[in-house]
Amino acid sequence: MRKVMISGILALACFGLYADAYILPFKVKVGGQESKPGEIFARVANPVANDALLEVEADEAMIIVNVFSSDAEGNTSGVAKIIMIQGKKSTKLDQTMDKSKLEPGTYLMNIVAGGATARVLFTVK
Repeated sequence: MRKVMISGILALACFGLYADAYILPFKVKVGGQESKPGEIFARVANPVANDALLEVEADEAMIIVNVFSSDAEGNTSGVAKIIMIQGKKSTKLDQTMDKSKLEPGTYLMNIVAGGATARVLFTVK
């Protein structure tokens, strides 16, 4: 029983070391602000413009971004706006597939690159 408890404690400690990498497996900046890992998603501290630069530090030929309307707790609603980044590491938030701009509000984006997903909450002013 004691060995099981020690193994469990060691596993939790190791997960704590890698939790940031799990929540934010690669760096993401929005409007020049680096996102900071939280418990279940990363956050951008200050509101950004709806045409802010989105920078993703992932070495992939294709990066897919799904942007959902959200509340401050990360509960999403509506249909995702899709942004594709091909052959580069950055694009602007207004480069959605349907060419529509993000309205002022809070959003949660899932950024998929190389089999990993970063979840980032941000606000458009």
